[in-house]
Amino acid sequence: MRMRLRKPKAALVLSIIVALLSACSLPDEINQSMNYVDNTTAYINDASAFANQVRARAEEAASNPEAVDELKQELVTMKEKIVSFNAIEAPTLAKNIHNQLIGYNETLLTEINGVLENINDKVNLNALMDSEIIQTIKQIVDIQERVEQLGL
Repeated sequence: MRMRLRKPKAALVLSIIVALLSACSLPDEINQSMNYVDNTTAYINDASAFANQVRARAEEAASNPEAVDELKQELVTMKEKIVSFNAIEAPTLAKNIHNQLIGYNETLLTEINGVLENINDKVNLNALMDSEIIQTIKQIVDIQERVEQLGL
């Protein structure tokens, strides 16, 4: 009879241990989600600022060959931010959003690389503005609300 009592007790103790271990990982998941929201929000803000600044930089570079290097540097800096963001490990809760952002980022990288390849001493402002850079960044910014909901 004692043997029969031990098995249920062992199962109960094992269940409690599993529940406690699961509960211990919950704060880690919350912290990871909050960190992801913070990093993603910062990235989206950087992308938005880039979109706002790139037009002014391109206009300046179209009439001032010395400003071309500043535009190139801004494009390269944005590329670095994209690559860095893509390397972030998204929490399970944000995988779909992260994958969508990576897709937009790949388009953005392709467009930025194309602009960088075509910049010489003179900038074609229309070509830059006709590229998908600005539209893609708008799509990235549109995800901000979904990212903020992860932090709730």
